[in-house]
Amino acid sequence: MNPLRLELISLPAGESFAWREFIEPRFSSPWHFHPESELTLIQRGTGQLFVGDAIVHFNAGDVFLLGGGLPHVFYSDAPPKLLGKQGCSHAVVLQLLPDVFGAKFWKMPEHHDLRELWRLASRGISFAPEARPDLVKLLQEVGLKKGVPRTLSLLKLLNCGADALRRSRFLCSDGYVFRPDTYAEQRISRVCRYVFENSNGPITLDEAARHAAMNPSAFCRYFSKVTGKRFMTFVNEVRIGQVCRSLIETDREVAEIAFSCGFESLSNFSRWFRALHGISPSRFRSAHDQLSRSGAKQSAYNT
Repeated sequence: MNPLRLELISLPAGESFAWREFIEPRFSSPWHFHPESELTLIQRGTGQLFVGDAIVHFNAGDVFLLGGGLPHVFYSDAPPKLLGKQGCSHAVVLQLLPDVFGAKFWKMPEHHDLRELWRLASRGISFAPEARPDLVKLLQEVGLKKGVPRTLSLLKLLNCGADALRRSRFLCSDGYVFRPDTYAEQRISRVCRYVFENSNGPITLDEAARHAAMNPSAFCRYFSKVTGKRFMTFVNEVRIGQVCRSLIETDREVAEIAFSCGFESLSNFSRWFRALHGISPSRFRSAHDQLSRSGAKQSAYNT
């Protein structure tokens, strides 16, 4: 197993939780953790989920809830050369911090079941097959809606998960405890906030180091050690993530999107996009449009 890494979750401007799709030849994240809780739907693919002190097999249609700070990694079964278009790995992931609704929300007596869901998520939860259709429907709604309707769908999704607890399987043992380096999390969190708030404009190494209370050279080494990546790699990943969102949700020109997301040259933008996704922005947009139409047809067929 590779060294445990702290994953940095980037949030698009104006959003308080992350809804993302991963469509890859195989799932490629390292053994990692993050403070956000994560709800994962496996749309396509099979393999092994390593989570805490447990190892479980996953298949298409599985839905997992992993609590914040729980180390995990999804390993796809087949090597890349055996994975064709119909055998790729596809997951929909929702990631959110427990304080997304504020501390008073969790203390309300009406939210006892949600508190229990959050507590048991620290062991990892695999939802029973009979609970999955409702969870999948609500998870997809969260990805499609905006504003208050999106928040309401999120609440319905969490309530649906709480209702399904008695029919679910807990993954890690009762005694499993993971204690992350909270000081490192807080220091990196300040840097992340700086990047998220300024991703569409200039970002400097000196300013990032100042937020971490370190000199630039020490900060570069520290950031790489904790996250497993260079600081500017993270910055460009955040920007590319915002580009992908705009490619999916708008009809704006690729160049306009790139410049609005902080890239100063199209050549640098194209290089980073291909490095992270393996295809051009135009092909990414076309592939997502085709996938969305295919998903809509499948959803209509199943209703």
